[in-house]
Parts: sequence; structure tokens; C-alpha cells
Amino acid sequence: MGSTERPAYRLIRSYRIPEDDPFSQQGLETRSWIYDDALAVIAFSLSGDRKRASSILDSLSQLQRSDGSLDMSYDIYKGEISPLIRSGSLAWVGYSALKYELVTKDKKYRKFAIRIADYLLTQQNKKTGSIRGGPDVKWYSTEHNIDCFFFFRELSLLTRETRFERAAESVKEALLNFHWSAKENRFFQGVDDPAGALDTNSWGGIFLLAIGRTDLLQGAMNYLSKFKVDSSAMTHSNSRNSYNMTFMTNLPLSGYKPYLDNEHYPGAPDIIWTEGTWGVINLMQRQQLDTWPLIRSMFAIQSSDPEGGLVYANRGAAQEPFEFHVWPAVAATAWQYFTLRGAGSIW
Repeated sequence: MGSTERPAYRLIRSYRIPEDDPFSQQGLETRSWIYDDALAVIAFSLSGDRKRASSILDSLSQLQRSDGSLDMSYDIYKGEISPLIRSGSLAWVGYSALKYELVTKDKKYRKFAIRIADYLLTQQNKKTGSIRGGPDVKWYSTEHNIDCFFFFRELSLLTRETRFERAAESVKEALLNFHWSAKENRFFQGVDDPAGALDTNSWGGIFLLAIGRTDLLQGAMNYLSKFKVDSSAMTHSNSRNSYNMTFMTNLPLSGYKPYLDNEHYPGAPDIIWTEGTWGVINLMQRQQLDTWPLIRSMFAIQSSDPEGGLVYANRGAAQEPFEFHVWPAVAATAWQYFTLRGAGSIW
């Protein structure tokens, strides 16, 4: 997006927020979450846009602390937002640097990725092998550990260093032994956290395929079916929590919601989460399942934005603790791009 201001960092804006939206003047329009930067690097690398991919990695390299960490998000003009570090986002950034190297054969950012890996290993629980969510928390997220597994695995293949091979193996065993519920035949949200979230089982399913545990895969697939949303709509709303006066389609929509409405997430909205839905499509395509009804629904949502972006959800749900907006989003658009290129273009 064009701007009259010169950014301090060449990072990608995570959302394009309509000017009339109640949240448009809160600084979010200039925020860049490093997870989105990682997705953008991968997308630009895959598309042959080496210049954009490297410019993002250059900025992230400048922002990296001496211990290898990065903040979770930055203002592209002012710099850091808050010193909040999250392991999953870091793993994605490290993985994106490796993907750039694999595509371009340029090893410029390998040391950057290794520093990230070394930091993540400081967050590893020596008993379980699971990677903690960050230095300020005590929880161990399933999603974050899936991210770390794929990052460590790719790094071990590139560097041939046994410590990264061991790291990938220990995270794999942690996911199977401490994050997977043998009783319920699904992934929990985290260690000792039985809440159900869509991505822990869609990304978890991709993980199970990657390690050859197809015996567990059907359980994750069965659990994902609980998140399915059919015959949904995308209409205008001027309510603050569901505001959307820009994007609309008259077509009936289907997809997947982020959470189940139960004791863990009471009041969880029945919205179509586009990033999450593309994660499910990606997993289904790896199993040669029919995904065209879901893809047509995603295309219908995409058609609401003449600039080609994919909004994050078909309906806004901004009431705490949920933060879903009808804004064109890097995460949703990037996952669509990866999956349309081929489910195995990542991970």
C-alpha cells in the first residue's frame, strides 16, 4: 500500500483497515506482526519476488536482539510496540529465512535463523521437550510447538547439525506425549490445556502426516468437523464489534470457525475464519480430499475486495477475548496463496 510517510522498517502491514472502521485510528493500520512478515517472506520467495522477501528479512535482522529474539509485532514507523516475545511467531520467522534460502540459494540469513533457533532452545522444558510460549508465560502451546518442529526439522536438513535434529525429535515426542489426548483422540490447545482450537488440529494434522502417524490422523480430522460452519453470510454491519460497511457477497458461505462454544471459550462466534479454513483445505489436499466447495467459498469472500485480498473473517467478532475483523489480512491471503500453489509448498 502506498504511503506518504517513509517507514523506518520495510515490514508488511498485517491488515488493510477501512478508514471508516471504529478501530482504524488505534495504530493497528501501521502494525506488522512478525508472523505475517514470515508469511510474506515465504509468499514473495515462492513467487520469485526476491527483492521484497529480502527487504523484510533485512529489517527483521536489524531488529533481532543479541539473544536471537524478536518482538511479536512492530510499528513500521516507530519501531517496537511492546517487548512481547512469542515462540511460535519466532519459529515462523526462522522457517521463512530457510525457505528464502531454499528458493534463492542465498545463505545470507542462515545465521539469523540459527540465532532464533538457539533462543527457542532456551525456552525448552527439559523434562517434556516442549517449547514454552515465551519468557513471560508458563504455558506450552500446541500450535507453537508444531511451528517449532517444522523450523527445527528444516534447519537440521540444511545445516546437518545434530543439535537441531535432536531439537526436532524432542519437540515431536513432546507433541505426541504431552499435547495429544489419547482419550479424546485429538490435540489439546496446549500442555494441561484441554481447550479446543481449530489450528491445533489442522496444523496438527499436517504434523501427523509429516511424521507418518496416519494412525492418529483420523481423530484430528473427526475433531475438525466440529468446527464446520455452513450456510453463513457476509453482510454489512455498523455495530462496533462486528463492523463492516465495505465488504459483502450475496453468495452462501462455508468454512471453519476458530473455537468451539463451550466452557473453554464461552460465546465463541460462529464465524468463518479464512486463515484457519485455508489451513484445513491445505490438510485436506494433502490427503487428496475434495476441497472445491470450500475453495469456492473462499473465492466468494475474496471477491468482496476489488484489490484481491482476503478478509480475516466473514463477520466481525471483536468482543473480548475474540479479535476477528472483516479486514483484508496478510495471514489469510498468504495461506490462500501457499495452498493454491500446492499444499506442500510449505512444511
